Amino acid sequence: MSKTNKSPLNIMKYLLIFQVLTIVFYFFGPITWQTKNPFLTFLLVFIYLFVLYFGYKIGEKKQCQISKERTENSSNLFIKYFYLFFIICFVVSSISLERIVRLRGWSNSLDIIKNIFSGSFSELYYAEKTSISSSSMFGGTLFSVVSLLLSPLTFLFTPMYIIFFNKLTLFKKTFGLLEIMLWILTKLSNGTSQGFFIVIVIVAFSFFVKIKRKPFKSKKKSIILTIIFAGIAISLLFAFNLIMSDRTQGYVGFVQKTGISTINYDSWIYNILPDGLKNFSILFDYYICQGYYGLSLGTTLFWNPTFFGASRWFCLEVYDYFPAIYENTYIYRIAQIYPWDPSVNWHSAYLWFANDLSLIGVIPLMYFVGRIFASVYYSAYNTKSPVSIGLFLLLIEMIIFLPCNNLVFSDSHTLFPFILYLLVYFVFKHRKNFKHI
Repeated sequence: MSKTNKSPLNIMKYLLIFQVLTIVFYFFGPITWQTKNPFLTFLLVFIYLFVLYFGYKIGEKKQCQISKERTENSSNLFIKYFYLFFIICFVVSSISLERIVRLRGWSNSLDIIKNIFSGSFSELYYAEKTSISSSSMFGGTLFSVVSLLLSPLTFLFTPMYIIFFNKLTLFKKTFGLLEIMLWILTKLSNGTSQGFFIVIVIVAFSFFVKIKRKPFKSKKKSIILTIIFAGIAISLLFAFNLIMSDRTQGYVGFVQKTGISTINYDSWIYNILPDGLKNFSILFDYYICQGYYGLSLGTTLFWNPTFFGASRWFCLEVYDYFPAIYENTYIYRIAQIYPWDPSVNWHSAYLWFANDLSLIGVIPLMYFVGRIFASVYYSAYNTKSPVSIGLFLLLIEMIIFLPCNNLVFSDSHTLFPFILYLLVYFVFKHRKNFKHI
């Protein structure tokens, strides 16, 4: 049994560069934010990022040797049960898409496709919902429960398809592509940039697991890495600009809020950009960086314990039963003091974590996130373990969205897979007889 422990690309380094760029944009971008406790706020942010990277580097050194046999078992498992996997995901995607069509009052899914290809994302975003409860939607509450229980499987189909694409037959490739197209439609159907973000991130970073590193010379390697990450960044920014430009129709005055934010047309970032990107810079600053302002508001309040029930999804679902949990969160208490609406504005993932742990308690959490990210990244890269792949991609989403909100914990269909993957990974990762995680 051959042993391998190949080192993947240091993705964390590039993720942190993005985090630093958002901070630069917050301070020097076209919006002037009336930040509360700016020194304390960004001292905490830099500590969070430092311990995140420190945890990642420590995690790199702790990686053990990996059996190459486990890679083959992972691919064989996916290929052997491909059609069962496909049928489950196809049915879930089809019903999900039909629910969206009926919820928005459209005639069929072609309306979604037409709006996407015409660039009319505002039509999707502002479409009036015909129902607000899952029980009255197509498939009812039963489908909501079933799709949630199946979400650890359905989340994995696209990355597993990309990673093992070369081992699939032509028929399996064709069926798999059909399912992925349905999945993309469901993600883009709400007309938000978040849908584009999820699609691009899952597809792009699946290739980082798929493609093995080659011994490039240092200069050539740097150029290739720069092109790869620039391509991902440009794709994400292009999608954001396309959607937000259509939604706002060129009007950016709404970002100015008394006592909170004003547009600074003398900003050097604003002035160095061509005219076609000036409004984009304002929207990027407002939407991507506003979480830092929300975090700064949190530094003005004392911490109240929420007993590990303060994820956004949990707060919304159980508020009627345990109102004290949500009312103890930073997010709720900020809204009672400042004009910062939690249903509209962002607070950063850090503040959502701080609801349960306090602002200081987020520091060891970020170290843990760095450690587990290194572990699952190496595992996903070397073993192609489904659980490692799923956990790796969810952590990528979480880290990229740190300045905005707690993306993974805000939706039950990512929260449940994340918790399940994490439990399975910790329980079985050292068991030699468990070859398929």
